[in-house]
Amino acid sequence: MHCPPISSKESTKQLLMLSWPSSKTLNNPTGPAPIISTSVSIFFIYNLNRYNKTYTKILEKKLKMKEIKKFFLKNHNDTKTIAIKLSKIVKKKFFVCLNGNLGTGKTTFANYLINALSKTKLNVLSPTFPMVQHYVLGELKIWHYDLYRLKKSYEIYSLDYDTAINEIIIMEWSEKIENLLPRNRLEIHFDEDKNFNRYITIHSFGNIDFKI
Repeated sequence: MHCPPISSKESTKQLLMLSWPSSKTLNNPTGPAPIISTSVSIFFIYNLNRYNKTYTKILEKKLKMKEIKKFFLKNHNDTKTIAIKLSKIVKKKFFVCLNGNLGTGKTTFANYLINALSKTKLNVLSPTFPMVQHYVLGELKIWHYDLYRLKKSYEIYSLDYDTAINEIIIMEWSEKIENLLPRNRLEIHFDEDKNFNRYITIHSFGNIDFKI
């Protein structure tokens, strides 16, 4: 059975009803009834809030994640081909998340993507130690982040995140700031199967529509 979230107004109304002393006379509460009803009220507040939060998270996840695609990468040419195709839809405020274990190809993909956007050969350095590299390509500004060494999510703001969010961001290890990611983004997860065959899984969120 589907139950929609209960509004805070309705929750308050039910709470007042539950908290009212068990008495036939308004000004003459009897015995321990208020204590019992208060306990019941606290129980209902906790469960209603937990239900609403869970329902909201599930609903948001369904609305945001539009599609999942999986591609095997036989060689660097396959990686480069996908990066070039992605570059054709990249524009201002575009956000690309590159996630996966060490050595699975995140920085290689970022290299191909940045070079595809620049249309000229660039020496793309891994931003592991500075955590961010900045590229200006005409009217495009690209912020390449590597958050492997980031300790706390709020530390991202010391790396000009509030400025970069209005430009193009390519972010490795974006799961480190999952609660600060924009609604509209593309997530690419790099992995390999038991036979060491590399593949990527692409998740489109919000209004991003990337088709290969």
